[in-house]
Amino acid sequence: MPEYSGKGYARKAAENTLKTVMKTCSLDKVVAVTLPDNVRSNKLLETIGFRLKETIEWYGSQNNLYEYLG
Repeated sequence: MPEYSGKGYARKAAENTLKTVMKTCSLDKVVAVTLPDNVRSNKLLETIGFRLKETIEWYGSQNNLYEYLG
């Protein structure tokens, strides 16, 4: 849906979801897994505060493991 691309909707939704989950579930850490070539998802995670921890093999392919520390 190109008409919604680049307007910040995914970032805002991800930020609000992360804040809500961290607060209501009393979490210290949240992890996320993405494919290395999924540039937009990787950038979104980094924009909202996730840091790339390592590259892991998962289901037979290389994946980025991101970590968010509350």
